[in-house]
Amino acid sequence: LSFPDSDNVTVTVSGSLPATKIDVTPSERNFGNVFVGESEDRTFTVKNVGSGTLSGSASASSPFSIVSGSSYNIAAGDSHTVTVRFSPTAAGSSGNVNVTFGGGGGTTKTVRGTGVTANFILTVSKSGSGSGTVTATGISCGSDCKQAYSSGSSVTLTASAASASV
Repeated sequence: LSFPDSDNVTVTVSGSLPATKIDVTPSERNFGNVFVGESEDRTFTVKNVGSGTLSGSASASSPFSIVSGSSYNIAAGDSHTVTVRFSPTAAGSSGNVNVTFGGGGGTTKTVRGTGVTANFILTVSKSGSGSGTVTATGISCGSDCKQAYSSGSSVTLTASAASASV
């Protein structure tokens, strides 16, 4: 370091980045309500924030599973996507389940979901050449256009046209 009055100070930095260090985002995933016998996928991003190559694998316990990206070798500064699937076999909450990410010190992230049986299934279909979204509690049409509701439920659908669409 040089200062305006010509004094010089020497600074020595010791230590180094860990060879591998893992960072996983987001901190948790909620799969919401999923029909029994069907499945829903969510992703996590695994990043190597160390200086070496991060080698590891991800695991989960039933009713959750890793469907892609379970094993990884990630260069320093790079990322990798791990896809977790919720496949309920019975109605009810899964509680909080940990997905384990190995390597670089390892970490766990929480996933949860609820298996539901459908008394009534509301399915939304869009038609025409325009685009937009239809939303309601549990529905965001585009990626998910069906939701189970119990008898007597009141559901309000909201349609929003995209720019230049009707």
